[in-house]
Amino acid sequence: MFRNILISICLFSLVLFAPVAMAAGPVIAVIDVERVVATSKPGQAMQKKLKKILEKKQKTLNKRQEEFAAKQEQLTRQANVMSQEQKRKVAEQLQQEYMALQEDFMKQQQELAKMELELLQPVFKKLEAILAQIAEKRSLDMILGKGQQGVLWSKPDYDITDEALKALNAAK
Repeated sequence: MFRNILISICLFSLVLFAPVAMAAGPVIAVIDVERVVATSKPGQAMQKKLKKILEKKQKTLNKRQEEFAAKQEQLTRQANVMSQEQKRKVAEQLQQEYMALQEDFMKQQQELAKMELELLQPVFKKLEAILAQIAEKRSLDMILGKGQQGVLWSKPDYDITDEALKALNAAK
């Protein structure tokens, strides 16, 4: 009989305290970092700088492409009056120029990616400090990033993107 009462008390306490034990899990929030960077004042300023750099480099690359196209057209027009050897030499030279042009394009892409990371560093540092403040204020245990298949869905209550964006725009 005493055993049955003890089991009943244990079961009753499990039923009574189980919701409290489950509610004590980690407090998590999510943020769309890409949206914050793309729409924030510091992020847009960085994008403007990067766009100016890209336009300048693109002009140079476009000029080289036009020169290459002109040489290619010249070869096509003069092909009837050239010997096979001359055609071969000019074609080889054009092939080398084309390869150099492609290589320069790839280097430019890599440089732009590197510059973007460098320009984003200050934005990320500010955002990191803001997220630490938000986490402390809300007693968060973890902030997860949306996008890139990290968090596919969350309740809107958990999303702190707008709060972080507002704080980043207000930061100096």
